Formats: sequence, C-alpha cells, structure tokens
Amino acid sequence: MGDYYGVDWIANGVTLVRLWMFSNGTPHSRFWGWILGFVGVFFWALMGVMMDSLPTMITNVIYFALTLRGFLKERRNHADDASTD
Repeated sequence: MGDYYGVDWIANGVTLVRLWMFSNGTPHSRFWGWILGFVGVFFWALMGVMMDSLPTMITNVIYFALTLRGFLKERRNHADDASTD
C-alpha cells in the first residue's frame, strides 16, 4: 500500500466525479465529464506504467480513443442542434 504515490486515489476519484457529472445531464456538466474522462485516462495509464502492466496501458489507449470519439460526436451533435434552432 502506498506504492503509487496517490495516483490510484486520484484516478478513482476523477472517474467517480466524471460519472456523477454525466449523470447530472446538463450540457455544461457533460462537457466537464468528458474533460475529466481524459484526465482519468491519463492517471489510469500512469498507473499502468507504474505497475508495468501492458494490458492496462493498452486498455487506456483504447479508452482514450473511445472517449475522444464520444466527445467529438457529442460536440458535433450539439453543434447540429444549435444550428437548427
């Protein structure tokens, strides 16, 4: 215990706050949920490096790509909705 300098706690905390932001449902909180998703991926990938765990690192590269895809898709849909108003 304590080998990861609190990175594990930060990664878990950011992930939980991200989920709460998404469940809030407002566009502003969803935006910050996406941002926290990227921050969480960084800390989880850092955990993979610290643990020397290739599967954790690969999973977080995939998770980053999926988070980026979701963020861009939501931004595009939000822009389309705004242009039809």
